[in-house]
Amino acid sequence: MVELQTSELRYNPLTDQWVIIAPGRKHRPFQEKHISCPFCPGAVEVPNPINDPIILPNKYPSLTIHAQSSMDKHLPGKGICEVILYSSNHDLDIVKMKDNQVTKIVSLWQKRFNELITTHDFIEYVYFFENSGKEIGISI
Repeated sequence: MVELQTSELRYNPLTDQWVIIAPGRKHRPFQEKHISCPFCPGAVEVPNPINDPIILPNKYPSLTIHAQSSMDKHLPGKGICEVILYSSNHDLDIVKMKDNQVTKIVSLWQKRFNELITTHDFIEYVYFFENSGKEIGISI
């Protein structure tokens, strides 16, 4: 069997759902106590403190813009995955932020939504979500 190199969507007839198969994510690092956070100020990803939200490429995306199907019965896992950092204090929940910071975040979501749907004809919808903690499977 040939190892899948890019992400793809596969239909699961048992659950009647499409699932994302993303083999590239198996190479992502998992956080250990001695590894510093790449999103804290001074790290490679964010060398300086930030006050406004920023968008970073996801280094281990489940969907990729150049995905191609490896088999006829599967769809390419084509999409764009990004990371949005709200501020240098990324441990702060959005519900505890000041109104002006939340306004900046929502404005960035709106701007990025418009950029994605007008620039890429294959994008049918944009989904923003927030996750945190090892309980939901984050690698870092």
